[in-house]
Amino acid sequence: MGVARATACLIPAAILSVLAMAGAAAAAPPFAFDFAGPGTPPPGALGAVGGDVAVDSEGSVWVEDPTENRVVKYDYNGGFIAGFTQPEGLPTAFVDTNGLGTDDRGGVYVVDDGTRVVKIDLGGRHVRTYGIGGPAPQLSAADVAVGADGVVHVLEAGRIARYRQDGTALPDVILPGSVADGLDLVVAPSGEYYVNTASRIVRLSPAGAETGAIPVFNAGEGLAADTSQPALRIYGRTGFEGQIREYAADLTPVGTLTSTEVSVPTGIAVDCRGTVYVVDRSPAGSRVLKFDDPATPPPPCAPPAAPPGVVD
Repeated sequence: MGVARATACLIPAAILSVLAMAGAAAAAPPFAFDFAGPGTPPPGALGAVGGDVAVDSEGSVWVEDPTENRVVKYDYNGGFIAGFTQPEGLPTAFVDTNGLGTDDRGGVYVVDDGTRVVKIDLGGRHVRTYGIGGPAPQLSAADVAVGADGVVHVLEAGRIARYRQDGTALPDVILPGSVADGLDLVVAPSGEYYVNTASRIVRLSPAGAETGAIPVFNAGEGLAADTSQPALRIYGRTGFEGQIREYAADLTPVGTLTSTEVSVPTGIAVDCRGTVYVVDRSPAGSRVLKFDDPATPPPPCAPPAAPPGVVD
């Protein structure tokens, strides 16, 4: 999962207290959402499959739950808010959720069945569907990311399909053969792309040319960008003992997220404060780990104004 967040938030000194440079000891374990709530199992509990994660413009945490083909909304500390299998106004229920993204203007985007991207608002109501019909309908969508300009980018085999907010298709970005099997997509504020291909994390120009890459061992799923700091940071799974590494914009490794609490991560997100969220797969039910747990949540991030020309 990935989303470019153009915000003026500055990272507090306590944020990412459990991030440590490679070889250094972590300061504290992450906070795990406990999914407390009425019912058996609790309505916020996640299935064993694990999925993607994203943070919306108000700081709520959205998690894809492929076991139930739904998306689940939690508050900053993991309190269950709602789950959606068929958002209000969507003619058909989700069939096979397999990707998740958000924007800075109250939109949540769900990849479903590889053939459509469904946009819902923060209340779970259907806004728009991308990729159905048209000259090149989606057939194998794997992830979605929204740029700072509001353009919706959908990762597919061999291409990144692009749409205006109103659903109008823009020219595709054709991917080089080396990233034809991409799993996760990030769009940086610069317009550059980062794609996780399971064996490499690849940096691409806005036109799709490969400009850098780093090999990773069995990377699996999970890719996110942190734009809360002046210097862009990329988070991706290495596959080695569940490690998640921090990279500079040029993919130089700069840190390692502690692996002692992470088993099989399937999704990564970073909010505008710099807090990192990781979905961790487990046969007993997946969980969300939050790498930073201040006693009092910091103020919510104020979403920027919509860029000129963006149609919501």
